[in-house]
Amino acid sequence: MFRVKFESKKKSSLKNKRDLELFNSEALKAVTIKSGFPAEKVKKSIVERAVFNEFGTRNIPARPFVRVASNKFKDKYSRMFAAIAKKSLRGKKLSSEMEKIGREQVKDIQRTILSLRTPPLAAETIRRKKSRKLLIDTKQMFFSASYVLTQGRKGKPKR
Repeated sequence: MFRVKFESKKKSSLKNKRDLELFNSEALKAVTIKSGFPAEKVKKSIVERAVFNEFGTRNIPARPFVRVASNKFKDKYSRMFAAIAKKSLRGKKLSSEMEKIGREQVKDIQRTILSLRTPPLAAETIRRKKSRKLLIDTKQMFFSASYVLTQGRKGKPKR
């Protein structure tokens, strides 16, 4: 799971009034998106399967897809967040705009799952599955990728 939240520069490096307003915006500091397989929305068995594949186990090699998506697209999310932050200063509702980032993160996780090619499956696994595709047996994990928008200082899920 990865998160996108408002992280500002040091206050002393802010050059204009608008940046200072952004820095001080309580609304921005109080919103977080948890993307991937948040326990609040996804069955425990699927969360466990995602973790086993992301980090590996004694018998399963790591096949990171959430971290890869997070790193590959972090600049895109930063740009999206900056645009949303500016819109919020003009009175646009922040949560509906943040939902767009969450949906985009889910799509990027799914794209990464589909593009994963290494490490290859063991010969026995290929025989059992009758396929060489990674992480796409039942597509249950693929379609379970989700996000949760949290608001407030304690990170309570938005209802």
